[in-house]
Amino acid sequence: MSMTNFSNHPSTQAPRIAVVLAGGRGTRLGATNKALRLLAGRPLLQHVLDRIRPQVDRVVIAGGARAAELAGFGVEVVADGSIEGSGGSAE
Repeated sequence: MSMTNFSNHPSTQAPRIAVVLAGGRGTRLGATNKALRLLAGRPLLQHVLDRIRPQVDRVVIAGGARAAELAGFGVEVVADGSIEGSGGSAE
């Protein structure tokens, strides 16, 4: 599968920012942090970041109440202020 490289955009355009919604309780996955669940030996969040980074200028993770657990991925992490498990990251 080939991917289009979107990183060569004119400097007159606004920067492209991706917000990865990674909050919530993860009750359907046993109340674990979904972003840290492993797939092929790597956290799910790492798979997402590897695909999105080449396409945007900046990545921000909205981590909800578990934002501190996501600090080791080399991108900005913010607590979104939602009530844990309410789905507020998407609001």
